[in-house]
Amino acid sequence: MAALIIAHRGGAPNLGENSREAFSAGLDSGADMLEMDVQRSADGHLVVIHDNEVAVGDGVLGTVGSIPLSELRHCVSGLLTLDEYLETFGTRMQTNVDLKQAGDEMAIVRSLRRHGLTERVLVSSRIASSLRQVKFLAPESRIGLSRGQVVPWLGREPHSTIAEHLLRPTLPVQLLVQGSYALADSFMLNYRLIRPWLVDFLHRRNYRVFCWTVNDPETFWYLQQAGVDGIATDYPAQMIATPDQQNCAH
Repeated sequence: MAALIIAHRGGAPNLGENSREAFSAGLDSGADMLEMDVQRSADGHLVVIHDNEVAVGDGVLGTVGSIPLSELRHCVSGLLTLDEYLETFGTRMQTNVDLKQAGDEMAIVRSLRRHGLTERVLVSSRIASSLRQVKFLAPESRIGLSRGQVVPWLGREPHSTIAEHLLRPTLPVQLLVQGSYALADSFMLNYRLIRPWLVDFLHRRNYRVFCWTVNDPETFWYLQQAGVDGIATDYPAQMIATPDQQNCAH
């Protein structure tokens, strides 16, 4: 079975990451899931945005958490609140909400519940304690622990011999311990961490395995063969159009 294609931040960077326009394009791309990031504005709104800082003037940056929603809309084209996203796109395609900051857990769960989507949306984060809290607040929720944010020593190849020797002795145990604490049912891994044996190891323990962020067909094909459950990409239409993907039962 082919891996799910995940439109990373909407999957249309030319239209603005995490923007309404990008998500609309993601719907039309043939992807299976939309991925997006959530932070809180100064006045308490959950907004769909990745970067912690935005340009507020010529050469001036401000943190998302220090700027009210009305001003953020002037700074970021196509900005959506989480509620606006869920109302427009939440029932039209599977969604992965990436929680960026601790403290937003209750607000995210409340938003998902308002739209009846706690069972449909996959909540992910690198913050294990936040995921644990989301699961306690909404036992029915789907939880994905993100790992591999800093792996420069792995290089660009997802299957190098050096990386193999470094990963195999410790990574599986680390993931199991951290995943258990986070109450996760999935792992969201940097694609450089993916090995067929690791995917098999996690599958046999009933975890789903997703990876990010892949934009070249050769690596995409390797990950498909490794058996991952989903692949995040900035260019879902192009990845779907590759011959190897077309030959899969997508």
